[in-house]
Amino acid sequence: MRSTMMILLAFAAASLAASGCGGETKARSDLTITVGSKSTAEEVIVGEIYAQALEAAGFKVKREHWIPAGYPPFEQKGLHISGYPEHLNIAMKDILRSKAEVPGDAAKTYAIVKKGLAEKGLTAFPPTSFSRYKTVGMLRGKASERKLRTLSDLKGQAGEMNVMANYFCRFLNDCLAGFESLYGIAFETYSEIESTQRYEVLENGEADASILLSTEGRLAGKKSKFVILEDDKHRMPTGNVFWLTRTEVAEEAGPGYETAIVEAQRGLTLKVMQRLDAEVNLENKPPAAVAAKYLKSIGYEAERNGSQNLAG
Repeated sequence: MRSTMMILLAFAAASLAASGCGGETKARSDLTITVGSKSTAEEVIVGEIYAQALEAAGFKVKREHWIPAGYPPFEQKGLHISGYPEHLNIAMKDILRSKAEVPGDAAKTYAIVKKGLAEKGLTAFPPTSFSRYKTVGMLRGKASERKLRTLSDLKGQAGEMNVMANYFCRFLNDCLAGFESLYGIAFETYSEIESTQRYEVLENGEADASILLSTEGRLAGKKSKFVILEDDKHRMPTGNVFWLTRTEVAEEAGPGYETAIVEAQRGLTLKVMQRLDAEVNLENKPPAAVAAKYLKSIGYEAERNGSQNLAG
């Protein structure tokens, strides 16, 4: 985990250096950045973080949140956005349509994605440190009893446990099929459920384990009754968030564009993303307010551009 994060930080540092961080990054007053986000709370939160950071950096910003599922946003007719938050694994499979397996290493995946997108006239800014991935979830108490913290820990015990997941999970390499092939994990029994039941079956004792997403709000904090097992060997397909933009927009916007994005995401760890998701999905707070609070918490500065300082 540490080595992957250090590599991602190195990517970000090199990017900021190339963008002239600390120098003149004045935003173009005649250019409007249209920020998009797909139709999940997580993507709207992150999209709003980027939108507010760009505004603080002096850019004019429009929003196109809750983009309908289907084709990748840049391929949807009638939708004209400058950029949006995407995940490395989704970009590799749905945009590049690669048949290769998505690496578990974020730096390797980013290099593949960045090169492939460039050939399509798209630019990938450096990714966040956290990854959204499917993993084994359990009640915290049961995981503690079995001394399970990572997917590797599960290998010796899965044979006496039952797992529940949706139908397709058993065939996907980022789900049950991947746990078996990449970690050698084989559960005693598997039962099919609807995705909406994945927490319920843990609470009522129907399942020892179910398949959860790493960024979900119900996992936030030590007080959560649920826990996920860490992808300790980084073998599951990596799903780090990154800002995907049209190359011509990046060129027109200048270095301040990438600088604002990379600086704004520096505090987006997995635990922080879980907490932000919880505030929107469980506490019904508006994504814009949650994004503003996050930016203030990391002391986001935009003073060099003569605009409002979100830290103050």
